[in-house]
Amino acid sequence: MRMRFYPGLLPLFSLTVLLAGCGLFERTEQLALPETVEEPEPAVVEQVPVEYRVLHKADYNLDDRETFKNFAILDNYASYQSELSKFSVEVPRTIDFANQRVVLLTMGTQPSGGYAVGVKSVVKEPERLLLTVELLGPGAGCQYTQAISNPYEFAAIDTFLPGELPVEFIEQVKTKTCE
Repeated sequence: MRMRFYPGLLPLFSLTVLLAGCGLFERTEQLALPETVEEPEPAVVEQVPVEYRVLHKADYNLDDRETFKNFAILDNYASYQSELSKFSVEVPRTIDFANQRVVLLTMGTQPSGGYAVGVKSVVKEPERLLLTVELLGPGAGCQYTQAISNPYEFAAIDTFLPGELPVEFIEQVKTKTCE
């Protein structure tokens, strides 16, 4: 295959290179660099620890019926007494429902012993209560019963009336270490 040479294109190409070198095609305005934007520091949310006390806690319910994982806030004596009667024959504790709530934590039916559920911490923020729940399971080498279990806990927490705050549950799943 033979290449063709077009002599008229050579001067046109040379003129383009010459003009580009002289700055004819240069930008006359400066490109504006973006301003440096400082990111605001994250807002520090005030957290105040809230006292709580365990009212009832066990690994088994009364009739070995199947249960499911559930975190609930009980805001009156009737609901507290009703829920407690499903798990235990214990007498309900005295609670001031004008200033406290009862938290019911159930882990649900588990295949063996060695499981536990409970309140780890309660913290008040301006817009909510954060309730951290620890779910504990048996680790390798742990000895536990082979019976089906239904871990639960009832705990009393202080509320902040008027304008009761919503409760947000945070789960922390852990495994026991046994040696």
